Amino acid sequence: MNKSNNERYRETEQRLIEAFITLLEKKDISRITIRELCEACQIHRSSFYLHFQDIYALLERIEDYLAQYYGQLFTQDIDISARFLQFFSFIQDHRSFYKVYWNHFGTPKALEAMMPDDQTDGAPAFADRLGFSNSIELNYHRLFFRAGLTALIGHWLSRDCLETPEELQQILEREYKDRAY
Repeated sequence: MNKSNNERYRETEQRLIEAFITLLEKKDISRITIRELCEACQIHRSSFYLHFQDIYALLERIEDYLAQYYGQLFTQDIDISARFLQFFSFIQDHRSFYKVYWNHFGTPKALEAMMPDDQTDGAPAFADRLGFSNSIELNYHRLFFRAGLTALIGHWLSRDCLETPEELQQILEREYKDRAY
């Protein structure tokens, strides 16, 4: 049996992901069929269902991979402006995927890596660095910030990332110029 830690299983999953992203660049997700995806990968439908429940589960798996990748980038010790520039560049580089993801799921998991939540050890220091007196105030800020950033990126994606990542980073920076990150 083909187990999830089996090399052949992982290779098949990777082929499905790559074929799906290629198809997403050419057509709307609602027009991509499992049959078409399987033909592109030269696998049987039953193999697809060993990996994913449906197309949307595949979409979510890709986001998990991208979020994990971005989370690793975000562990680098760089200032917040550089982090946002990296984030916007990352979204732009994967815009075919994120356009679809934004329409179906909203806020990407990669965005969760931007700020520590109340459960992490870094939250009190992060709140203090931003000038918030407690974790409740930080939580409200986090909610507000994520909603605004989600709207900003959603609009940017709807315009096919017309502005550069640098321009988007500058727009965000002007919004928060009085905050010391």
